[in-house]
Amino acid sequence: MTIENAIAAIGLLGVGGILGTYFRILWERRNTALLQKQEFKEKRYKCIILLMYSALDFAKNKVMLRQQGRNFAKFEDLLDELIAVCKSMDYSWQSGKPAMKDESSFP
Repeated sequence: MTIENAIAAIGLLGVGGILGTYFRILWERRNTALLQKQEFKEKRYKCIILLMYSALDFAKNKVMLRQQGRNFAKFEDLLDELIAVCKSMDYSWQSGKPAMKDESSFP
Protein backbone atom coordinates (compact mmCIF):
# COMPACT_ATOMS: atom_id res chain seq x y z
CA MET A 1 0.00 0.00 0.00
CA THR A 2 1.43 3.32 -0.98
CA ILE A 3 1.18 6.54 0.97
CA GLU A 4 -1.37 7.89 -1.52
CA ASN A 5 -3.66 4.90 -0.94
CA ALA A 6 -3.30 5.25 2.84
CA ILE A 7 -4.22 8.95 2.67
CA ALA A 8 -7.19 8.16 0.42
CA ALA A 9 -8.41 5.43 2.83
CA ILE A 10 -8.13 7.77 5.83
CA GLY A 11 -9.96 10.47 3.88
CA LEU A 12 -12.77 8.09 2.96
CA LEU A 13 -13.15 7.00 6.57
CA GLY A 14 -13.41 10.64 7.63
CA VAL A 15 -16.00 11.46 4.96
CA GLY A 16 -17.93 8.31 5.86
CA GLY A 17 -17.94 9.27 9.52
CA ILE A 18 -19.16 12.77 8.72
CA LEU A 19 -21.94 11.46 6.47
CA GLY A 20 -22.94 8.84 9.04
CA THR A 21 -23.16 11.47 11.77
CA TYR A 22 -25.18 13.78 9.52
CA PHE A 23 -27.74 11.08 8.68
CA ARG A 24 -27.97 10.02 12.33
CA ILE A 25 -28.75 13.61 13.35
CA LEU A 26 -31.45 13.86 10.67
CA TRP A 27 -32.97 10.57 11.85
CA GLU A 28 -32.95 11.67 15.51
CA ARG A 29 -34.63 14.98 14.64
CA ARG A 30 -37.39 13.15 12.80
CA ASN A 31 -37.93 10.75 15.70
CA THR A 32 -37.98 13.62 18.20
CA ALA A 33 -40.62 15.45 16.14
CA LEU A 34 -42.77 12.32 15.92
CA LEU A 35 -42.43 11.74 19.66
CA GLN A 36 -43.49 15.31 20.45
CA LYS A 37 -46.47 14.96 18.11
CA GLN A 38 -47.51 11.72 19.84
CA GLU A 39 -47.23 13.33 23.29
CA PHE A 40 -49.39 16.24 22.13
CA LYS A 41 -52.05 13.82 20.87
CA GLU A 42 -52.02 11.97 24.18
CA LYS A 43 -52.55 15.22 26.09
CA ARG A 44 -55.50 16.12 23.86
CA TYR A 45 -57.10 12.73 24.36
CA LYS A 46 -56.63 12.94 28.13
CA CYS A 47 -58.26 16.38 28.11
CA ILE A 48 -61.25 15.09 26.16
CA ILE A 49 -61.62 12.09 28.46
CA LEU A 50 -61.57 14.35 31.53
CA LEU A 51 -64.15 16.68 29.99
CA MET A 52 -66.41 13.76 29.07
CA TYR A 53 -66.04 12.26 32.53
CA SER A 54 -66.94 15.62 34.04
CA ALA A 55 -69.99 15.86 31.81
CA LEU A 56 -71.38 12.65 33.33
CA ASP A 57 -71.77 14.28 36.75
CA PHE A 58 -71.17 17.99 36.29
CA ALA A 59 -72.14 19.06 39.80
CA LYS A 60 -69.77 16.58 41.41
CA ASN A 61 -66.81 17.31 39.10
CA LYS A 62 -67.16 21.10 39.00
CA VAL A 63 -64.55 21.44 41.76
CA MET A 64 -62.04 19.27 39.87
CA LEU A 65 -62.55 21.36 36.74
CA ARG A 66 -61.87 24.56 38.69
CA GLN A 67 -58.67 23.05 40.10
CA GLN A 68 -57.55 22.38 36.53
CA GLY A 69 -58.25 25.99 35.54
CA ARG A 70 -61.54 25.30 33.72
CA ASN A 71 -64.22 27.53 35.18
CA PHE A 72 -67.50 26.41 33.66
CA ALA A 73 -70.52 28.21 35.09
CA LYS A 74 -73.05 25.73 33.73
CA PHE A 75 -73.30 22.36 32.06
CA GLU A 76 -73.95 23.91 28.63
CA ASP A 77 -70.58 25.68 28.78
CA LEU A 78 -68.89 22.31 29.27
CA LEU A 79 -70.79 20.82 26.33
CA ASP A 80 -69.83 23.78 24.15
CA GLU A 81 -66.18 23.21 25.06
CA LEU A 82 -66.46 19.51 24.22
CA ILE A 83 -68.04 20.29 20.85
CA ALA A 84 -65.32 22.83 20.06
CA VAL A 85 -62.54 20.39 20.99
CA CYS A 86 -64.07 17.58 18.95
CA LYS A 87 -64.52 19.85 15.95
CA SER A 88 -60.93 21.07 16.16
CA MET A 89 -59.71 17.48 16.27
CA ASP A 90 -61.92 16.63 13.31
CA TYR A 91 -60.41 19.51 11.33
CA SER A 92 -56.85 18.48 12.17
CA TRP A 93 -57.49 14.84 11.22
CA GLN A 94 -59.08 15.74 7.90
CA SER A 95 -56.53 18.42 6.98
CA GLY A 96 -59.06 21.19 7.19
CA LYS A 97 -61.98 19.22 5.76
CA PRO A 98 -64.54 18.35 8.44
CA ALA A 99 -66.10 14.91 8.26
CA MET A 100 -69.36 16.06 9.90
CA LYS A 101 -71.61 18.51 8.16
CA ASP A 102 -73.78 19.55 11.11
CA GLU A 103 -73.80 19.65 14.91
CA SER A 104 -76.80 17.33 15.20
CA SER A 105 -74.55 14.32 15.75
CA PHE A 106 -73.34 15.76 19.06
CA PRO A 107 -75.40 15.32 22.23
